Amino acid sequence: MPGELAFDEPAASAQEKWRRDVFYIALDSVISGIHDRFAQSRHVLEAFSVFSPRVFPNFQERFPTTVHVEQNIREFCNMYGIDSHQCAKELFSFSSAFKMFIFDNNSAVELDSEDVSLSAAESDDGFCDPSHEATVTPEDRASAKVRTFIDYLAILTNAKFQLIDAYPTLVRVYAIAVAIPIISCSAERSFSTLKWVKTRLHSTMGQERLEGLLRMSIERKILRGLDRDRLIDLLGKSSKELGMALLP
Repeated sequence: MPGELAFDEPAASAQEKWRRDVFYIALDSVISGIHDRFAQSRHVLEAFSVFSPRVFPNFQERFPTTVHVEQNIREFCNMYGIDSHQCAKELFSFSSAFKMFIFDNNSAVELDSEDVSLSAAESDDGFCDPSHEATVTPEDRASAKVRTFIDYLAILTNAKFQLIDAYPTLVRVYAIAVAIPIISCSAERSFSTLKWVKTRLHSTMGQERLEGLLRMSIERKILRGLDRDRLIDLLGKSSKELGMALLP
């Protein structure tokens, strides 16, 4: 590639040598790792991107009809058992109507999300362009506050708009979107916890007890915040024997 140096070519400086021996090797490794990790689910991820809030401003230019939408989301819907035809209809309708719900009577709907700078008012290098500030409308500012799947799920489930019955499939899609973990650390952490819970002395415990202990160990922050006296009362009421042992 242009700008790269062969290994047998002497580097002009220490910076060029570091770039050739470290930077490009690390970059190739990262790119290869990403490709290997997402190669099998690439088509599903591409279909998932159709639901991205960033697509909505030009949605109907990219997908003129619901048929085009359905063709792009079919693999994703099949994976999660969702009716692709109904989902395409709801997505096509919501893409054209979503601004009505974030901009009402010249005031943006209050959402539990941080305000972000407008992309329209940013230059290519990411810095704000003061000269563009005057061209930004209040509606643009309201739209800019809604950029994530969580924001759109908040709109769809907002009691003020009552959209759950109008877009039930879309609510399910965005609920799936916000539940998908970005990384696999949580799943890997459970395997690390297993060796601390299932020791040699605990090797004969049943599956149900093991799962309960693992869940308590992994979610120990939540467990520490629970009312212990209330837990003891609930446990004592579950059987006569425990009641005699735990309750006064």
